[in-house]
Amino acid sequence: LLAGRYTIGRVLALDGEGVLYAAIDNSATRRVVVKEYVPVTICAARSRDGSVIPRQGREVLFKTTRMDFVDLYRSLVALGRNDGLVQVLDLIEENNTAYAVREPDEGTPLLTYLEQRAQPLTQSEALLLLRPVVYGVEAMHRMGLLHRGISPETVFITKTGSARLSGYATLGLRTADSELKSQMFDGYAAPEQYRTAKEGIPKDEGAWTDIYAMGATFYYLLTGHVPTDALTRLSSKKTELIPPKKHGVKIRKGYFQLICRMMKLDKNLRIKNDRVVIDTLEKLCCKEK
Repeated sequence: LLAGRYTIGRVLALDGEGVLYAAIDNSATRRVVVKEYVPVTICAARSRDGSVIPRQGREVLFKTTRMDFVDLYRSLVALGRNDGLVQVLDLIEENNTAYAVREPDEGTPLLTYLEQRAQPLTQSEALLLLRPVVYGVEAMHRMGLLHRGISPETVFITKTGSARLSGYATLGLRTADSELKSQMFDGYAAPEQYRTAKEGIPKDEGAWTDIYAMGATFYYLLTGHVPTDALTRLSSKKTELIPPKKHGVKIRKGYFQLICRMMKLDKNLRIKNDRVVIDTLEKLCCKEK
């Protein structure tokens, strides 16, 4: 029993940040999921009372990364409900660590949804499907939050047909070769997320980092192919995206131009403002009609 309120159940998943559990919110009588911060590369064991024990010599790192986790999820709790985002409901600090309580990931992962469909989405279908997520990410950015993991694996299609973004994580989990056991989405991760893996890649991240991933997700929806990953593009003479027509797909010039601008390797050439993306998408929607 966590915080006298949440009954913790079975383990759902593990990653470099910790453990995801199925749980019940006894106060609201509903199912939730709980993420416990227990980074495998930093933590050694638990005491008999359940407290997390960091590895010897890693105590300071554990505290600082735990603070990153707390700051992220506290801000997500403050963000509240948004149609395009899985809602984070609570943050608890106990057992020398922290726990984030959020809604379950309901529906089908976008990756599975597209595999079952067996053909790419049309331009109007893609815009309609991802519109709530685009607005949800903009809301995160207004609060100074970054997602860093937007991909077909972290977007879920609910039974009502709407798309919601999940997969929240700290900087450490979404940065290559970080102190945590990182979890990257190659093809969708922006080049700056590989900053510790390749010398000379810009270190600064911002809204443009998520815009890159959103552009990559649109590319996959429209072509059925994962974009070439950022590191390969950086090391290749052919840095531009493969045109959709080479995948046998016809896309209006405006759509592909937008995706290319969202996925520029140089962040200074990439779209940096969510409103530019949203306004362009809305204009494209109007032209479709």
